[in-house]
Amino acid sequence: MKLPNSERPFLNAMRCIADIPRYRSRHTPDAVALSFGDRQTTYRELDDFSNRVANGLIARGIGHRDRVAVLDKNCDSFFEIYFGATKAGAVLPAGRG
Repeated sequence: MKLPNSERPFLNAMRCIADIPRYRSRHTPDAVALSFGDRQTTYRELDDFSNRVANGLIARGIGHRDRVAVLDKNCDSFFEIYFGATKAGAVLPAGRG
């Protein structure tokens, strides 16, 4: 699959999954990142919310390769937790089921 030239800078800037909200918040901050029900979250908000999650995890001593579990219904806040855990260096193990 050949990617459009407009996406190449994004892919070149990616080092880890947490770079998605970081990069997009700098380059397309007001674009919609998540849409859930009647709520929309921009890339700027997603980056900010995931930074808050990361800082909260770090403040509680969670860091590199520590595992973080999420028990929640399907919703957009999962991505805030997922990106935040990744920014803190933690891991969300794949679910089993």
